[in-house]
Amino acid sequence: MSQLILDNAIGWAHFQLRGGRKLLIWFLTIFAIITMSLVLAPAALVNAFAPGLQGFGLNFFLGFEIFLCLLVGPILTAHAISTDVKERMVESHRLMPVSGSEAILGYAFGPNAIPLTLFAASVLVGSIDAALSGVIVPRFVIASFIIVCFGALLTVIAAYGAFAVKRSGGIWIVVAAAPILGNATSIGPFLPAVAVFCTPFMRKTVFSMQAGADEPVAYLVSELFGVLAGTLFFIGARRRYRSTDEPGFTPWMGTAMVGIWIAASAIGIRWSNLFFWQSVGGEQASRNAQWAVSASVALFFSATPVLVSGRLRQMHDIRRRLNPDFAEKRPVSPFIMVMCCTVLILLLGPLAVSDQITLQQLLLIATVVVASLFSVRYWERVTFQTRRRYSSALYRYVAWGGPPLLALLLEWLHVLPSMPEGLLADPICACSPPIALYDIACAPGNPLFLGIAVQIGLALLWGAIAYATRPNRQKKPATQPDAG
Repeated sequence: MSQLILDNAIGWAHFQLRGGRKLLIWFLTIFAIITMSLVLAPAALVNAFAPGLQGFGLNFFLGFEIFLCLLVGPILTAHAISTDVKERMVESHRLMPVSGSEAILGYAFGPNAIPLTLFAASVLVGSIDAALSGVIVPRFVIASFIIVCFGALLTVIAAYGAFAVKRSGGIWIVVAAAPILGNATSIGPFLPAVAVFCTPFMRKTVFSMQAGADEPVAYLVSELFGVLAGTLFFIGARRRYRSTDEPGFTPWMGTAMVGIWIAASAIGIRWSNLFFWQSVGGEQASRNAQWAVSASVALFFSATPVLVSGRLRQMHDIRRRLNPDFAEKRPVSPFIMVMCCTVLILLLGPLAVSDQITLQQLLLIATVVVASLFSVRYWERVTFQTRRRYSSALYRYVAWGGPPLLALLLEWLHVLPSMPEGLLADPICACSPPIALYDIACAPGNPLFLGIAVQIGLALLWGAIAYATRPNRQKKPATQPDAG
């Protein structure tokens, strides 16, 4: 592992591009001056004349570490990868004897050599300040370790985004993650999986060094899910580095990500007291509402393995038609991916709200999930076969957001009467899969027949169009009898 980092050509190159040792020494000197003059010296005066304010400097070090690990580090990694992709340096890197893992580690540690060194200096000086302030030093060190682990997760996600999305996609991922982290206490009660992943920023330990009896369990679960998700994104970034033609997430990797989300949601719903407080961020949402919202997000994620498996099979069929001797194994069927993702989404109910779920609800949820996934799959197949590459994400936005917008417009134009139970009780809204899932979980009395019928109809419609526009199979020429 040390050779992958210390003897990494890509890492050393980006370290030199960021200023090298000279700039590192300058930053360390400035950091030492600031900490000595503005933190340690005032801390000594506080300890002598105002013992009640001991440890105020620790907040400075923790805030500085959060800034380095959660903002600077991911952005530098994403910028380095985006620059190499734009300038076509990645093609030359692929000609070097550098593995995909070594390349990703180089992009992670090379541009971040200075921030990581400043982080280590912050931990060292912060530990001294903690000892002078009477705070237990291991608590500060553990808080710093939690911050750097979460920063590593964001860095890997940014690296994957930089390879997978054009135009600085990794940087935009970091920018999008910032409001989620900043509002984790408000989002967590509605998306328990976010509360599980963002536990370091929703509990007291990281910011005030106060450890409760349940803190080790909460942080252990959070770090476990962070490692699982980070491993998948690391493998995805490694695959995208090796080849731009390969999808970053294989169908089974996408299914594994859905499983991680389902498991984190189930744990967050079942043991919500471990991961967030009801007094922070308003009243906790009902468990059924958490179940419905989490299932909707899982349904959105499930489109990835279904679409990837469909694309791989389409490319396999094209190669097979062009080369009859093409002997590569056919990729997994999208039908299998739909069934696997449906089973995972159905498991969320029994795992999270087993005492409030019925067999009828499970059957309705399965119908909505299967119809929605097949609708997206056949839409993508039709656009591929007709060579009109409209985004499948755009179709999901229209199919999910169109019905409630249409119902709202019809009520505003007084075409339809307003529903006394609210907009979600409108039958047109049930045509949207997330609202249908919410009605099934939280409002079984709302009319669902129209919505489910429309979703099944869309799946059958796009399936029929996909069958009608399929490419014609080339018939093999008849063998001529031997002369004489």
